[in-house]
Amino acid sequence: MFFTDRQLKVLTYVHAYTQEKGVAPTLREIASNFGVTKVTALEHLRALEKKRAIRRHRHQPRSIELVDGPPTHRQPIITLPITGELHADGQVDYANQAPDLDVSSLVPKQKNGHILRVVGNHLARSGLHDGDLLVIEPRATPRTGELVLLALDRSRAIVGRYSDQPHAHVVSIASEGGVATDAVPSQIRGIVQTLIRRFSPPA
Repeated sequence: MFFTDRQLKVLTYVHAYTQEKGVAPTLREIASNFGVTKVTALEHLRALEKKRAIRRHRHQPRSIELVDGPPTHRQPIITLPITGELHADGQVDYANQAPDLDVSSLVPKQKNGHILRVVGNHLARSGLHDGDLLVIEPRATPRTGELVLLALDRSRAIVGRYSDQPHAHVVSIASEGGVATDAVPSQIRGIVQTLIRRFSPPA
């Protein structure tokens, strides 16, 4: 199991506190230790629960339990600098201080995340081309305007824009004029989180 630096520190703190005090720290104590709000501390704990690194009993103080003992790994992070902005007239504004983008944040962390490769140019009218890779985040509750993968049956699916007005449906981006299909939650396989397009052949 991999963890971010902050998740690793939270797990280490919970382990050390429990070893020393004989009980787990409270949410307030975790927030105070890291100089964050209780809301932020709770977000860290929920993320650790999703990774099955801890167990918590709702509405019970000091109920945090480490599932597999003290942590030893962290999530590998790859960063690239955002060096500037490219405008429509060709002007490039380079940044004096280039902020780093954590590119590992462009892929879903949940289990069952996957990638679909576009074959052919049937989605070209919507900007998706042959060879594009669609990174699918496994989420069954999309927001209006998001690009989703909707299963039609066991071997067919469409990619389309989700809308919940006036009722939940997905408009296929492969159809001229768009064809709306009712969006049953059990059919939604996830949202397209990231598009990966290679502009040069692999080495």
